[in-house]
Amino acid sequence: MEGWPPGDILPNGEHPRRCFLWPDAEDNRIADRFDAAFNAIVAGDMIAAELAIRSVAVSYHVAHRWSICAGPNSATLTWDFGPDDVPEVPRSERANRRFSVALTREVEARDGHRCRYCGLRLLSSEARLKLHKLFPVATAHRRRINTERNQGVSLLFACLDHVEPWSVGGRSDADNLVTCCGRCNYGLGDYSLRRSGFVDPRRYSPVVDDWDGGRRILAVKT
Repeated sequence: MEGWPPGDILPNGEHPRRCFLWPDAEDNRIADRFDAAFNAIVAGDMIAAELAIRSVAVSYHVAHRWSICAGPNSATLTWDFGPDDVPEVPRSERANRRFSVALTREVEARDGHRCRYCGLRLLSSEARLKLHKLFPVATAHRRRINTERNQGVSLLFACLDHVEPWSVGGRSDADNLVTCCGRCNYGLGDYSLRRSGFVDPRRYSPVVDDWDGGRRILAVKT
């Protein structure tokens, strides 16, 4: 497996870690609000659903926690144990970085719609698109100004992460991909797990429970 064995001691004297930041009470509250929004949509109460979504639209807490995981140049949490021995692969020789809907659906479902690093509950990619179709203003998350961005959607945005980095030839298949939150994804950047002092997330079984990432709303006709 990639990464460090859990019981090792790293060069800085620390133990290998599984993520940058574990979900806290506010992160979980935001996921709960989206859960309430999904239930309201299924029940046909679009007003309650939008109110739940808007209740997490602006969160200094989320913006701050994002800022300290803003890529490998973040001095707050990033450990850098030097360049990897594996050279980068020319872009022309790398695997396709675009994931099919079917592959994305397979990996997200396998991982219980949670980040395999920190365990944060995430929005299913298809459910997020459905939410944006239903509430385009309330769910806007790509705006440059924090106060105009739904920080809750940004927080729970699901990515697929290459465990063996794409830049060194990592495959774009289900064996090498894990569901990942934006903080962990951007925090790791193109660093390998060993360079970042991380344990391979595939050492731990995914948590699969009644959290469906909002997929229950996909059957709702609009």
